[in-house]
Amino acid sequence: MARYLFICLVLIAPGLSAEPLDTSRGLLWQIDGVDGTRSHLFGTIHVGEPAVLQLPASVEDAFTKARQLVVEVIIGYQDQQEIGRRMRLYAGQNLQTMIGASLYSRVLHAAHSRGIDRQVVRMKPWAVATMLLTPTPTGLPVLDQQLQRRAQQMGKSVIALETIDEQLAIFEQMPLTVQIDLLHEAVLASLEFEVYYGELMLAYLNRDLAAMLKLSDLHLAQESRLKQALQLLLVDQRNDRMVQRLVPILQQGGVFVAVGALHLPGESGLLQQFHQRGYQLTVIY
Repeated sequence: MARYLFICLVLIAPGLSAEPLDTSRGLLWQIDGVDGTRSHLFGTIHVGEPAVLQLPASVEDAFTKARQLVVEVIIGYQDQQEIGRRMRLYAGQNLQTMIGASLYSRVLHAAHSRGIDRQVVRMKPWAVATMLLTPTPTGLPVLDQQLQRRAQQMGKSVIALETIDEQLAIFEQMPLTVQIDLLHEAVLASLEFEVYYGELMLAYLNRDLAAMLKLSDLHLAQESRLKQALQLLLVDQRNDRMVQRLVPILQQGGVFVAVGALHLPGESGLLQQFHQRGYQLTVIY
C-alpha cells in the first residue's frame, strides 16, 4: 500500500458515452482503441506471494504476446540505495524529539511486533509509517518486479509511468504535522495488519476490485481529512497522471500495462477514465 504513489484531468471527448463502466471485478482488461489498436491492463498487488506470482493462463497469454511492458516505476539497485538514503533522518535529527515521547513509545512497540524496531529509530516519520504497513518480505520478488525481469529476459521493452522522485515526493513534501498524523494511523493499523493483509489477498485472488476498494477505504486512515488527502495524493492524482502518459503509449498497441489493482476501479480509476475517452474495455480475467 505504502509503496505505492499524480495530475492533469483531460477533457472527455465530445459525443462519447459517459455511462459508468462496471469495474467491480476483474484483474485483466482488454483495451481496444477507436483506431483498432489493442492492449491489456493488468492489476497487480505489490507482494511476493507464490499465489500471485503464478499467472493465470489468460494473463500469461496476454503478457507473452505483448511487445512492451508498462509498469508504475522501475527500481534498480541504485534506486533502492537512493530510496533507503531518503528514508533516513538527517544528521542531528532525532525521531523521538520529532514525534514526541508518547507516540515514539507506541511506534517502538508496533515496530517490535513487526521485527523492524532496530530500523525505525533512524527513519523519517513518513518512512516509519510505510514500513509499518508493508508486508513482511517473503524472499520472492514482488509481482511487478517479476514481470519486469521476465519481460527483459524475453526481449520486451519496459517503460515506467512514474519516476522514483515523483513517488517519493508525495511523502517528502508532506508537512511534519501530516507525517505525524500518518504515523499515528499506521501504528493503529499495524495492530490489525495481518488481518487486513489476509482480507486484501483474498479479495485480490477473487478478482474482487470492489472489495479491495472497500478495504483500502476502511484502512487508509480514520481521520477524515487525512483520508481525503491520502486518497488524492496516493490514488486520484496518480491515476490522472498515469492516464495522461498512457494515452500515447496505447496508440501503438501491443502493450501490457501492469499497475497496482487499486488504480483500476472507482470513478477516478484508470478503467473508468479510459471508458470515458471512448476506449472499448472488456474484462478477460
